[in-house]
Amino acid sequence: SLEIAKNKALIASHDDFDGFVSLSDLDRVDIKWWMSHISTASMPILEPPITDIINTDASTDGFGYFDHSSQVSGGGRWSENERRLHINCLELRAILLALQALFPGTLDKHIKIFCDSQVAIACVLRQGSTKSLPCNTETRNLLLYCEKYHLVLTLAYIGTADNVEADFESRHFANPDTEWSLHQSVFDQICSLLDIFLDIDMFAERLNRKLPKYCAWRPDPQALFIDAFAVQWSDFNCIYLFPPFSLVGRVLKTFLNLPRRTVALLIVPFWKTSPWLTLALQYLIRKPLVLQVNQYNQLLVLEHDRNRVHPLAGKLKLLVLVLSNSFTEAKGFRQTFPLLSRHHAQTRLTDSIKCTTQNGFVFVVKDRLIPSLPHSIRV
Repeated sequence: SLEIAKNKALIASHDDFDGFVSLSDLDRVDIKWWMSHISTASMPILEPPITDIINTDASTDGFGYFDHSSQVSGGGRWSENERRLHINCLELRAILLALQALFPGTLDKHIKIFCDSQVAIACVLRQGSTKSLPCNTETRNLLLYCEKYHLVLTLAYIGTADNVEADFESRHFANPDTEWSLHQSVFDQICSLLDIFLDIDMFAERLNRKLPKYCAWRPDPQALFIDAFAVQWSDFNCIYLFPPFSLVGRVLKTFLNLPRRTVALLIVPFWKTSPWLTLALQYLIRKPLVLQVNQYNQLLVLEHDRNRVHPLAGKLKLLVLVLSNSFTEAKGFRQTFPLLSRHHAQTRLTDSIKCTTQNGFVFVVKDRLIPSLPHSIRV
């Protein structure tokens, strides 16, 4: 960025080297970096031996990578904003995302990267670009990541026809029906309304995560963990669970068997005949929320295609539950609500009309009437 700023100043001053250069905030950050590193920066004459070899690729739809050592391949989609970037910028970003996914937090490695973009290779070798500010920004982010983890990169060109695995991953993706998530605004309103502070999103990926810490189902650039069921959920105080609908039963079983008290914000479909619904309601510690998904409110979105409407729009209701795996805590919460009925010789029940809610949803849990929480959540 400093070289770009100098070139712009020379053009404006007609090649007057005594002229002034206007520095941006990014230029000032780079100058501070040089001031703090100039005395310790070094370049070894001999590079360390190569420890890993990977292939990367980017298409207009997504990115892909392949690790020769572990034979692991993966990738992901671009967001709508990322798809607006030039393909050369995407190739550089694909390299960074591949390093983050395959070597998270790994130190002192020499990685050889095969890439089918000559421009991306040139940007890394020259440590930036004076021709393209976006490419320079992507290169800068990549090199800063390598500096942080002491990674040495060697880049080489590979033809697209030979870059089979990475190219495939950059164009073929998992079923998008597993990637629906709450709109970020809706998620924030739910957390505020329920007064809950979450530590980690247990079922997410790079684009649809709702929290800085998240767990993905496959190698993912910023994921804290891979495979939610391989993680000890009780290491966290409060977790966010929005699993694929087919996994709700397994998720609930895992949560209730945790060794210590944990709170969860669970999003499930409001299917009244589902076998897990009765069990989930027994562990409530907040009034539940009922959200209607339709084609207008965008409660559920695909981050890579925000114009797509959920296939069950108009038919699907979501149930938002705050659960504790402590049965005693859940029992104490239920006892704050009136009884539905009474046994012979028990005290006569008072009028329960106060349980009627604005949306008409009242749940009966262990003979207690628990009304849903009225809300005005919208995008």
